[in-house]
Amino acid sequence: MAESLHSPSGKAGLPPGALVHVGAQPQTAGRVTLISYGPDHCIEREVHTVDDILAGRREGDTAWVHCEGLDIAPLLSEIGARFQVHPLVLEDILNTHQRPKFEEIDNCLFIVLKTLRVDGSQAVQHEQISLLVFPGLLITFRERRDDLFDSLSQ
Repeated sequence: MAESLHSPSGKAGLPPGALVHVGAQPQTAGRVTLISYGPDHCIEREVHTVDDILAGRREGDTAWVHCEGLDIAPLLSEIGARFQVHPLVLEDILNTHQRPKFEEIDNCLFIVLKTLRVDGSQAVQHEQISLLVFPGLLITFRERRDDLFDSLSQ
């Protein structure tokens, strides 16, 4: 039987901007990694709050916050509040049925990408990757944890 591309979201009756994951259920606990680098250093560590993110950056550093797994609604809400990201953008990050898109928002760029890969049973698997791009800061959101970005972080 063919797999349905869309399933009931569980968002019926909730207001716009509600932070509810829509898509395949998160398979693993979320992990958030901060990679902060400058001309003479590179620091990588796991973070849990926006305060951890801000404390882990030196002034003038470029930073990448990489969120793997979308069971991170409290952190996503905190990111939205601290970095002034519109609630509908945050909602789109958790809705993995988005089409690829590029939006210029007041203080950042919002990009949604799709990756495709063939699994062991020759089925095509897709995943949404969302990016928030600020001056000196990139925040990425992935549905699952795997080695897709390992070569970049090394």
